Amino acid sequence: MSDIFKNAPVVGAIFQLRFAGETAVEAARPQIQQTLRSELPKLYVPKCVPGEAPALQPYSLRAADDSEGIDFAVNTFSYVCKRYQGFKVFKSRFEHFFGVFSRHVSIHSLTRVGLRYVNHIPVLRESETAAIPLEEYVKVGFRLPPAIPGANLTQLDSTFTVRIDDGSLRLALQFQKLNTPKQEEVLVLDFDFSRTEELSVDRVLEYLDKSHQHTKRIFLEMISDQYLPVMRGEEQ
Repeated sequence: MSDIFKNAPVVGAIFQLRFAGETAVEAARPQIQQTLRSELPKLYVPKCVPGEAPALQPYSLRAADDSEGIDFAVNTFSYVCKRYQGFKVFKSRFEHFFGVFSRHVSIHSLTRVGLRYVNHIPVLRESETAAIPLEEYVKVGFRLPPAIPGANLTQLDSTFTVRIDDGSLRLALQFQKLNTPKQEEVLVLDFDFSRTEELSVDRVLEYLDKSHQHTKRIFLEMISDQYLPVMRGEEQ
């Protein structure tokens, strides 16, 4: 989204593939790590979780500054980005890392593809007890009983899932105080668009493009007219 917005609120993006289990992943770990060692020098191994199969827990390779990386297990591959520089860069990096993974592991059957964007929109309130000025940031309304004044919301935590064309969108809308020295308050927009039907490994990049298109369209429809200039860098 920062392709066009100077102050895009994206703080993280993940594109994940799930597939029928391939034991070749376990044998390929050393080669994948060696190929990517200069780009992703950090290795995080999964912890043992009671009741969960170890092979299904992903190994993680990360950049030295943790800005990007990959997670992979016998049935999943994910590209993780914490410093989003626009969709073109994101797609290019995913294609690069997935290319390395694919040289060592052949995926025969996809079961799910999912693109997730997490956005943090900084919120300013008059005081800690003041209502959330929701209309200044997003075009979202709630139909509440007359006894509950919607304009006086002081907390918000809502999640819903809807079918959209050939996929499903899970959207979480939350108001949070970050665990930072200044304890900034943010409005979290968490988009997760996924598809589980009629998937082909050869069309992975097409799925990524379509997922981005759906998510971006809905994101822009939700953002208020007041906040759009802020994202463009026209206002502070």
